[in-house]
Amino acid sequence: MPETSQEDIVLTLESALYVRIQEMPNGPMPLPLKSGFSMDTAYRALGMFNPSETSDVYFILANDGVVA
Repeated sequence: MPETSQEDIVLTLESALYVRIQEMPNGPMPLPLKSGFSMDTAYRALGMFNPSETSDVYFILANDGVVA
């Protein structure tokens, strides 16, 4: 098994995960609904990244949403 280091990037690929965008009160900038996202659309998550040094999760979204 190859050794890994902290510089290695771990990305989880998803095949059936959809997300809806909802802004948090006093959330970080840029605000997603003012940046082209819609609350009426479910976005397919292609993958997600979770840096080990934070509790943040970053989603990689497809730009073709499903209107609900």
